[in-house]
Amino acid sequence: MPFKNDFLQFNDFKDRLKDMKGPVFLLGNEEFLMKRCIDSAVKAYISPGFEIMDYIKYDEATKDQLLADLYVIPMLSQKRILWVNNYKEIFNDGEFAAKLANYDGDNIIFFTFTDIDEKKQLPKLLKYFGNENIYMLNALDKRGLKAIINNRLKKNGKTISPKNMEELINLSGYFNKDSDYTISNLDFDLQKIIAHSGDNPEISLEDIELSVDGDEAKFVFDFIESLGRGNKSESFHMFHSILKSGSKVEQIAALIAGQFELMVEAKELSEEGYPYNDIIKALGIHEFRAKKIIQAADRFQLSHLKNILINVYDIDREVKMGNIDAVMAYELLIAKI
Repeated sequence: MPFKNDFLQFNDFKDRLKDMKGPVFLLGNEEFLMKRCIDSAVKAYISPGFEIMDYIKYDEATKDQLLADLYVIPMLSQKRILWVNNYKEIFNDGEFAAKLANYDGDNIIFFTFTDIDEKKQLPKLLKYFGNENIYMLNALDKRGLKAIINNRLKKNGKTISPKNMEELINLSGYFNKDSDYTISNLDFDLQKIIAHSGDNPEISLEDIELSVDGDEAKFVFDFIESLGRGNKSESFHMFHSILKSGSKVEQIAALIAGQFELMVEAKELSEEGYPYNDIIKALGIHEFRAKKIIQAADRFQLSHLKNILINVYDIDREVKMGNIDAVMAYELLIAKI
C-alpha cells in the first residue's frame, strides 16, 4: 500500500481540477480543506443559479440513487457535482464500488471520510480506484498554513507581520504532535482575531493572544486567578457559566488538572532558583501561556499548590469510580481552596 506521502495533497487539487471527473475521495481530518476543495469544483463547473439542480449534497442516499444521479446530464452547467460524506457502503459492496470505478462520464462524485480505517478500508479504495483520485487532507505544511491565514485576512482587509504570523501559528499549537487543532479551529480563531482588531488594518500581537486561547482555556486561566484572589463566589459563578455554555465537566476538569500541574512545576523551579526565562523554556509551552502560568503560580504557596493538585487527582479518581458527582466534587474543591 502506498505511503501517505504517495497520495495527492490539498495543493494538487487545483492543478487537477480541470480534468476532474468520476469518483474523487477526500480523506483526512481537515474538513475545512475538504469543503474548500468541493467549493472550488462547484465554482469551476456549476453555472450560477443552477446549484439546486446540478449540485447535490446528500444527508442520506442509497447506492442506486447515487449511481442514477451520477449519470444525469447537467441542466446548464458543465458538470453535475455530488457530495456524500462518510458513506461506508463503498467498502462493503464490491459490486457498487466496481460500478463507480467504471463510470466514464464527466460528472463528479465526492466521497469524504474523516475517520477511514487505513488498514482495512483504504486498501479497498485502492483496489477499485487506484490512488489517482484519492486526496489526503491532513495537516498542512507551514507554507500552506500561512497561505490560508493570509488569504483569510486579505479578504477582510487585514495584514499581519511575519513575526506575528509566527506567533499565531505557535500559539495555535497546530503543529504540536498531539494537537487536535485543525484549520476549522484556526478559521474560527481568525474570525475572533479580525473582530478584535476593529478598524486597525494590521493584526497585533494583542489581537492574537486575546483571541487564540479559546473559551475553555481562557476560563481556566481566569478561574484559577479568581481562586488565587480568594474570590470563591466569583469562582463558583465562572465554573457554572462555562458548564452552561456547553463545555463538558470532564474537559474542564482535565484543563484544571493540567494547569495546576504546570503551576506546581513552575513554582518548584522558581524556588530552586531557576531564572525566569529558563522556567519558561522548561514548561515546554508557548511563551505567552508560560508567563500566565508563572503569574498564576505566584499567587500560591508551593505546599498549597501541591495540596490542590492532590485534591484534583483524588476527585478524578472518585468521579471515575462513581463515588461522587463531578460537578459537586469541583464545587467542594472551590469551597476548600
